[in-house]
Amino acid sequence: MFAQVKIFVGASQSYAANDPNVRMFNDNKVAKIFSASSFRRRAGVEGLRELLQLLPLYCDDMLSNAEFMEETRHADLVVGELYYLCGSLVADKLSLPLVMISAASLASPTSIALGLPSPPSYVPQWDVALSDEFNFVDRVQNVLKRMILYMIYIYDLCPMYAEIKAKHNITPNKTIQDTLSRADLIIGQMDFMLEPPRPLLPTWMLCLRPERLPPPEQIAGHSSCGSIPSQSAKPLPNELDQFMQKAGNEGVILVAFGSNPRGIEEASLQMMAAAFSKLPQKDLRFAESVNLETTSAEEFVSLIHKVLTQSSYRESAARISNTIKRLPRTPVKEAADWVEYTQAQGGLQYLRPRGLDLPFYQLYLLDILFVAFVILVVGLFDIRFLLKAILKCLLGSSNKEKVN
Repeated sequence: MFAQVKIFVGASQSYAANDPNVRMFNDNKVAKIFSASSFRRRAGVEGLRELLQLLPLYCDDMLSNAEFMEETRHADLVVGELYYLCGSLVADKLSLPLVMISAASLASPTSIALGLPSPPSYVPQWDVALSDEFNFVDRVQNVLKRMILYMIYIYDLCPMYAEIKAKHNITPNKTIQDTLSRADLIIGQMDFMLEPPRPLLPTWMLCLRPERLPPPEQIAGHSSCGSIPSQSAKPLPNELDQFMQKAGNEGVILVAFGSNPRGIEEASLQMMAAAFSKLPQKDLRFAESVNLETTSAEEFVSLIHKVLTQSSYRESAARISNTIKRLPRTPVKEAADWVEYTQAQGGLQYLRPRGLDLPFYQLYLLDILFVAFVILVVGLFDIRFLLKAILKCLLGSSNKEKVN
């Protein structure tokens, strides 16, 4: 077991200050940007690039903090967040095993850094609202989004982290791609009941991946661990419990605003308020994705009624809930065992696929395709030359016969 867990959080995230395991560091660079007045919530590629540009600044603040570097110098293991790739730089600088944890979708753009296979022929890419049943147009859209994400990673994300890597003299003999891909274990909180099935690497462990409900005794030792709450469920506080009881037959629906509610535009808040006023429930949450920049109050109400009235949503939620409850081990215990195993082994390099270290042209067999293309061209040229020679001989013989 670990003697102590230390969680490093920027000082602007004051909600975490009371946790005894939390250590705060100065994050002035990000705090000035990540505010209601200067940082607005944007959708799509624009919002992604804006977010990814903030994270390296946060990383620089952390690595520049002398107290942080001193406290981590004698650590046994680094646990990072998948969206926040600074954990890779910290682990490389201190030569420590690295475990990445992600509560986001496996379609996260930063998963490119860790080499997660994501074939655009059947795996929906980030921010693409598709199932895994693509027509031709869907595949074109998916391929284009994959290309955009890859270019953002190579031309936006890597240079920013490379600059920080050089500034703090972190493993100068390694490329930034080598550093960012060095995770020993990635714990992802998702489920193939919620996302289309996709290929995974040995270094990835899913925290919610049931096998279509076999008996519990048959899934002992399963590599999934269920959802990862910070603690076991507790009874509701009296005030909230009374609120729930007063909801009556209409029930209660919750609404989630994401990780940056301050960034929601005023017009979007007014639209939601107008929609909520037309519904009998006291509080709301969506089970359908909503684009706040384009959705009207009427469309919002229509989506909510759709979730309320169609039985498929309730049936799916019940099925997933039952699946999670039948997992034989608690999520926290399963994840903790994997983290401790990684630390005890000094890393899990034997799980690292060779493909993460191959150059681009070898990984996608471009050299073999090039050689095959050259052979094909040379072969066609030889065949053409041979046919011309044969034709010339035949025509020459025919002309001689006519002269004779």
